[in-house]
Amino acid sequence: MSLLVLIPFYFLIPIAAIALCMRSPLVNKLGPVIVCYALGIFLGLGMEQLSLTSEALAAGQEEMLGILVALALPLLLFSTDVRGWFGQAGKAAIAMSFALLSVTLVATLAAIPLIGEVDNLWQVAGMAVGVFTGSTPNVAAIKVATEASSDTFLLVHGYDVITSMMYLLLVMTAAHKVAKLFLPAFAENKDTDEEGDHDEHLEQYKELVMPSRLKNLGLAVLATVAVVGLSVAISKLLPASYSTMAVILLLTLGGVLCALSDKIRNIRNTYHLGMFLIMAFCTVAGSLFTSAIFEQITWQLMAYFLAIVFGSMLLHLLLCKFTNIDADTFLITSVASICSPPFVPVAAAVMNNRKIMLTGLSSGVIGYAAGSVLGIGVALMVKHLGGL
Repeated sequence: MSLLVLIPFYFLIPIAAIALCMRSPLVNKLGPVIVCYALGIFLGLGMEQLSLTSEALAAGQEEMLGILVALALPLLLFSTDVRGWFGQAGKAAIAMSFALLSVTLVATLAAIPLIGEVDNLWQVAGMAVGVFTGSTPNVAAIKVATEASSDTFLLVHGYDVITSMMYLLLVMTAAHKVAKLFLPAFAENKDTDEEGDHDEHLEQYKELVMPSRLKNLGLAVLATVAVVGLSVAISKLLPASYSTMAVILLLTLGGVLCALSDKIRNIRNTYHLGMFLIMAFCTVAGSLFTSAIFEQITWQLMAYFLAIVFGSMLLHLLLCKFTNIDADTFLITSVASICSPPFVPVAAAVMNNRKIMLTGLSSGVIGYAAGSVLGIGVALMVKHLGGL
């Protein structure tokens, strides 16, 4: 199947999700982001059953994910109170450091019982740390550094997909409520309501098609395209291994600089347009899920990856508890580490706290920068412990 045939579905599904949430209080409790992700999974499984998937299609979907994120991030940041964010920056750096430390420590300790039981464990451990502190580019760098095979690389990617989906399900349902039982509330989160209701935001999505909004939103889109174009152009001047990190950093910086302009910051509904693109992103991401992911699972490695994801999340929570870091900062830095910056807007939407988004994006850049070094370090440590 051609990607061009699927593109309308990727944008119609978010519209349907918003409509469902507006009509059903029960579905609204989930929120349109979760609905889009679920419908995307059903779409992907249906395509697999009809033998409509292909490597070329998957490559096109991956490229579309990058385009959607690149366009969404500046739009999401245009309405940010940049000056107010600086009060959270120091706390976010501490929380992100805790997230990286947690993944590194748990991945090392959890590998010890598997020494001698799992082939190429040291390479798997290193790439696992890379993916859960940075992202796929970090894993690719660690693969090269440890001379891991392509089969090992693909194996790590499969476990990453499965465990990340479980983690995201927790983030989009109960994680925030549980975190608030142990950690203080986000002090400046005036947008959050106790019920987690999405009605106000859903009503504002209607404004995206109002003629009176189109001119100013067009200006915002032009600004976004300019930020994306400049970010990609600058990233091309850097080594390929740094390009993803550079693009995320430049998109964030570009969005922040635009937010300093009153003319752009005061454009209504830029956040909602960005979130609509994120819903499309979740739909595409869900549609990449296939049953083939489960084919090479071994329960030993499954337990190892689950221990890294959820064990590090628990340790991260405890460290934040001892340092009095709030629930929102904990969760947004956890998502920035485990799932990488593109999923930060998803978590911010679930928490109904757009103010925390810049914190997550800037923290994610730290993960991109540190992931390769931490992953290689853990790989060498596990290799030494195994006497290799």
